[in-house]
Amino acid sequence: MNLDENLGFIGLARKAGCLEVGSDAAEFALLKGKAKLIILSGDAGRSTIGKFASICEAKSVPLVRASTKEKLGKILGRSQVAVAAVTEVHFAKKMLD
Repeated sequence: MNLDENLGFIGLARKAGCLEVGSDAAEFALLKGKAKLIILSGDAGRSTIGKFASICEAKSVPLVRASTKEKLGKILGRSQVAVAAVTEVHFAKKMLD
């Protein structure tokens, strides 16, 4: 699935309670072993990218880049979103297809 073409699916995961939005929430989900996939906006900051890349590598959690902070934010009811964590394996698998 091309996340840029299917951003509505991210909104569906949010409505289902399977998405943690924002850097702090996504990092907490990763550290607690709940994150199954990390989504970073294409224009996320260098430090954000580095932090999540290293945690994802250490925890063996896939990381994908998609869209912009503004587009992700719009789908998720915020002005901007740089990072989100998918916490349900089926949603994560669908987004990786």
